Amino acid sequence: MKKNPGTNPVIIYEAATRKKFVLAARYWLNDRVELATKISQLIGSENVVVKNENN
Repeated sequence: MKKNPGTNPVIIYEAATRKKFVLAARYWLNDRVELATKISQLIGSENVVVKNENN
Protein backbone atom coordinates (compact mmCIF):
# COMPACT_ATOMS: atom_id res chain seq x y z
CA MET A 1 0.00 0.00 0.00
CA LYS A 2 2.88 2.34 0.70
CA LYS A 3 4.08 1.94 -2.89
CA ASN A 4 0.72 2.92 -4.37
CA PRO A 5 -0.62 5.92 -2.45
CA GLY A 6 -3.65 7.65 -3.83
CA THR A 7 -6.94 9.35 -3.15
CA ASN A 8 -9.22 6.32 -3.22
CA PRO A 9 -10.44 5.06 0.15
CA VAL A 10 -9.91 1.44 1.08
CA ILE A 11 -12.94 -0.18 2.64
CA ILE A 12 -12.76 -3.51 4.45
CA TYR A 13 -16.00 -5.48 4.55
CA GLU A 14 -16.42 -8.10 7.25
CA ALA A 15 -18.94 -10.60 5.90
CA ALA A 16 -19.67 -12.27 9.24
CA THR A 17 -20.92 -9.03 10.81
CA ARG A 18 -21.81 -7.23 7.56
CA LYS A 19 -19.83 -4.21 8.74
CA LYS A 20 -17.65 -1.91 6.66
CA PHE A 21 -14.50 -0.22 7.90
CA VAL A 22 -12.79 2.64 6.08
CA LEU A 23 -9.01 2.65 6.50
CA ALA A 24 -7.17 5.82 7.45
CA ALA A 25 -6.26 8.13 4.56
CA ARG A 26 -2.59 7.09 4.75
CA TYR A 27 -3.68 3.68 3.38
CA TRP A 28 -5.72 5.02 0.47
CA LEU A 29 -4.66 3.78 -2.96
CA ASN A 30 -4.38 4.92 -6.54
CA ASP A 31 -6.89 3.58 -9.06
CA ARG A 32 -4.52 1.92 -11.50
CA VAL A 33 -5.72 -1.34 -13.02
CA GLU A 34 -2.32 -2.92 -12.36
CA LEU A 35 -2.74 -2.41 -8.62
CA ALA A 36 -6.19 -4.02 -8.57
CA THR A 37 -4.75 -6.97 -10.49
CA LYS A 38 -1.92 -7.41 -7.98
CA ILE A 39 -4.29 -7.27 -5.02
CA SER A 40 -6.62 -9.77 -6.73
CA GLN A 41 -3.70 -12.15 -7.20
CA LEU A 42 -2.82 -11.86 -3.51
CA ILE A 43 -6.24 -12.29 -1.93
CA GLY A 44 -8.40 -13.60 -4.77
CA SER A 45 -10.46 -11.68 -7.26
CA GLU A 46 -13.67 -12.58 -5.42
CA ASN A 47 -12.38 -10.47 -2.51
CA VAL A 48 -11.61 -7.31 -4.47
CA VAL A 49 -14.16 -4.74 -5.62
CA VAL A 50 -13.17 -1.57 -7.41
CA LYS A 51 -15.85 1.08 -7.65
CA ASN A 52 -15.72 4.34 -9.55
CA GLU A 53 -17.95 6.69 -7.59
CA ASN A 54 -17.66 9.41 -10.27
CA ASN A 55 -19.84 7.59 -12.81
